[in-house]
Amino acid sequence: MSSVKSSAGLSRGNYKCSFRKGDRVLVNGSALERGGDRLYPGTVEYIGFTDGCLSVQTVLVGVHLYDNVYSSHNGVYQGKRYFYCPRGHGAMVKSSDIIPLNSVPRKWPVNGNRMFPSYEEIKKQRRLREQLIKESEEKFRKEYQTKRRAQMERSSKSSTLQSISDKDQESGDEQKQADSTEDNRLEELNLIKMKKYFGNDEKAERMAATLRKLRRAFEQGRIMTLEEQA
Repeated sequence: MSSVKSSAGLSRGNYKCSFRKGDRVLVNGSALERGGDRLYPGTVEYIGFTDGCLSVQTVLVGVHLYDNVYSSHNGVYQGKRYFYCPRGHGAMVKSSDIIPLNSVPRKWPVNGNRMFPSYEEIKKQRRLREQLIKESEEKFRKEYQTKRRAQMERSSKSSTLQSISDKDQESGDEQKQADSTEDNRLEELNLIKMKKYFGNDEKAERMAATLRKLRRAFEQGRIMTLEEQA
């Protein structure tokens, strides 16, 4: 098996072909086994003579079709393999049944091309990205340290204020307890005086307790009146 990669002369005669292996072409469907009238795109895989063709001027082109034409061709032509392709995707036709497709010229990346940047631009973008990442990390670290320092200061202040408020509350509770103790002592003294005044017996004790209740009710009513007026 021999394939031709250029338009140079072939082994039989000096016949020249305008196709090369790897070219994209359109194959006329009338030249295929079940092609019909449409054109089928494909890639040239073989150019040359075949063992079953004795004509010097006949050059066949093997094409790997992109579409399945539901034929039995898989790169084997007249019992010999000339190229490889899936079953139903092969074709061996004359060059007159092929229409070339315009190939896209390959261009190297140029500066300023965002879709296909050059290697120097890629390195520059990487350095810039790494610099931005470092700056963002440094900024985040400083912000975290500042927030952490402020949080610790607030925590220390709150603990100090809490200790002060606890001390004030303890002193206030002690003062209230002392005041209530003094009030109870004065009430007991007044109760003893009233008992002696009313005869210092059981009846006098009941009268003194009643007067104490009335006095408490009077004081409570006076406090409520002052609160309503305020």
